[in-house]
Amino acid sequence: PKNWTQSAAILVTPTEHIKCNVADISNSGIRLEILGSHPDYNRDDFVKIKFQIHKRGEVTTTAVVRFILRRPNANTLLGLEYIEISNTNQARVTGVVNDIQMYNTTPKT
Repeated sequence: PKNWTQSAAILVTPTEHIKCNVADISNSGIRLEILGSHPDYNRDDFVKIKFQIHKRGEVTTTAVVRFILRRPNANTLLGLEYIEISNTNQARVTGVVNDIQMYNTTPKT
């Protein structure tokens, strides 16, 4: 949901990161909207990412690029599949996905 706080980044080095927004999330991957300048990512590139959505714990993991949408008048979208994700981080992702599903199915008054 747009009103939920979030932070996301692609970690280039321990001190350098590329700010992103989470466009979509599932138990197996995430779609990030890259904000600002970035390297030219290609399919099957490996990236390290970290993100936090709403009140859930931060997730840091490695992912592989599965989808790229370079939009001429908008930010690039990257579809990423999690790899090497710890059980703790997978549980956090599952919690976020469950929270979103619950939010979307709860009537808004």
